Amino acid sequence: MRSFYAFLFFLFLAPVVAFSQSNFKPGYIVNLNSDTTRGYVDYREWVNNPSMFIFKPTTDAQPQQIDINNTKVVSVNGLEQYEAYTAQISTAYISSPLPDHLDTSFRKGKVFLKLITKGKNAAMYAYTDKIKPRFYAFDNENSTLAELGHYVYMEPKNRVEKTDSRYRAILYNLASKFNALDEKLNRKIRVADYNENELVTIFIALNGNANSPVISKNLSGVRFFAGAGIKFNNVSFNGATDFFTAGTSSSSTTPTISIGVDYMINKQTQQLFIRAEVTASGGSYAFRESFSDVLNTTTAFKFKQYNIAIVPQLIYNYYSAEKFKAYIGAGAAINFAFYQDYSYSKTSPMYGPSGGPQPNLEKIWFSVPLRAGFIINKRVEPFAVYSLPGSIIINQVSGARLKSLQLGVNYLFGN
Repeated sequence: MRSFYAFLFFLFLAPVVAFSQSNFKPGYIVNLNSDTTRGYVDYREWVNNPSMFIFKPTTDAQPQQIDINNTKVVSVNGLEQYEAYTAQISTAYISSPLPDHLDTSFRKGKVFLKLITKGKNAAMYAYTDKIKPRFYAFDNENSTLAELGHYVYMEPKNRVEKTDSRYRAILYNLASKFNALDEKLNRKIRVADYNENELVTIFIALNGNANSPVISKNLSGVRFFAGAGIKFNNVSFNGATDFFTAGTSSSSTTPTISIGVDYMINKQTQQLFIRAEVTASGGSYAFRESFSDVLNTTTAFKFKQYNIAIVPQLIYNYYSAEKFKAYIGAGAAINFAFYQDYSYSKTSPMYGPSGGPQPNLEKIWFSVPLRAGFIINKRVEPFAVYSLPGSIIINQVSGARLKSLQLGVNYLFGN
């Protein structure tokens, strides 16, 4: 239980540490007078387009806040670049809740657009907020910015989802204007989905392929890991049990192994990532209790459990430096259990063994793991996992739950 309270302490402490931490990367800004200042930008894992940035001209200078009112370009060298534009921003959702008609409403606002790619003819930008992601085309010849319209709505009569892909028409017009619309590009535009990876290849073709660098690359990444550790398990009966007094428990300490993969939203910051893990462990449990009743009954129960768990998790690095990171996380475990050496008996000196219900061990059960750990030199990950009690015996009025504390080390491969 102390481990659980310690985890809660880290959980509440983490946002405070994360808020105070900075991650300055080399970059530059351009002010409204087109003056360029080189320095360092506090680089974050921006899910939505930021409205302000933290910048300092030298490593020991006082950080300053910059925004749309005093800056028109913010660039983090080799990673991302944002440029200020007054843009038309569509306001209809493309996922639930969907409108019941084609909704092309929009608002106008001055925002930082993320530059994806640019070339001699056109540039591609992205803007994401809490409503949806959007992409924009900038025509270099006449200096116009247009949202690549993409709308999804629910046709009310038949309750069928409809899609309006008018971004394709804009791309066709640009390709024709710049004499780039060959058969290959025609086909590519016709089937292009509304996502960055597919649209960026069209803009590269619009600009003559060779002269269209991708400024803001796809920063997502994956890495793999394998690890081992030790697990401290405890099974405890609860409720108005037919088998043992509530609180009767048995503990087991066993080795555990794990493999898995991490999906990182931004492999440069690695602040937030999704982990898919498979673990294998076991445990051996024995219970014995004597009752001071008329029959002086003694109940004995033992079993061995072998467990394979599939564990999706969400993990957050609340402290992140180049060679050291500290994280917390939580997930949900689907456990597949196999049992051996099952034995249950209820006996009395006068009548010997007696019949009655026996504990029914669950072959599939669920638990909630809470995780904390460190990543050292991008490769070594010592960790602790506390799993909240999960039911492995379920009866009408009684049951037993298994909780555990796991200590281990993973080795990370890849990004």
